[in-house]
Amino acid sequence: MIVVSSEATGTKYDTSQRGLRALYPDYLAELADHMVDGDPRLELTTAQAWRWLVEVRGYDISRASVIYGMRALEYDNVLASREASGKGGYHKVYTRNLDRGALNAHVRSVIEAHLRQNFPTG
Repeated sequence: MIVVSSEATGTKYDTSQRGLRALYPDYLAELADHMVDGDPRLELTTAQAWRWLVEVRGYDISRASVIYGMRALEYDNVLASREASGKGGYHKVYTRNLDRGALNAHVRSVIEAHLRQNFPTG
């Protein structure tokens, strides 16, 4: 197993895994898949995402894990967000930033650039 790590988000590329599970914990990869492959108009707050992961998918995770995970997905350009007013103040509402093809191309380019920088040829 080779792991390439991003210090900014803690995102790691684990060559022993497939798909987004090579980059994120299972629950976060499943959430990203749900948002990237689902209806492009899908919008979720962290509370809605947490509820979907716990009640629908059966994960036993904290709200904080979902909050920090969705921030990492936004930082990694998988998700985009906007501020919306709601009960208790302003909240981030997340949407997909890239479709599946664009996401795959983005992940490949980031990993390839890292490899070229750290393992130059010649």
